[in-house]
Amino acid sequence: MPGAYWARAWPRADMPKSTAELEWELNQALQDKKVLEAFEQFYVDDVVMQENSGEPCRGKEANRQRTLEWAGRSRSFTARG
Repeated sequence: MPGAYWARAWPRADMPKSTAELEWELNQALQDKKVLEAFEQFYVDDVVMQENSGEPCRGKEANRQRTLEWAGRSRSFTARG
């Protein structure tokens, strides 16, 4: 089970997590439909997000609103590795 592996991957609180570990946590949160929790944990205050050729959306608050709107429209999604 992946969770058991990752739980053992960093036994000390002061050990930084690898990119793979952080990616696993993000994907797990999305699979568990914890989109807003993942957003709060993984995005910085000055995040810039852009959809294809659209205008960039700057700042965590503006992108939080877009994420809420997206989550409200989405029925399901799949994380692919």
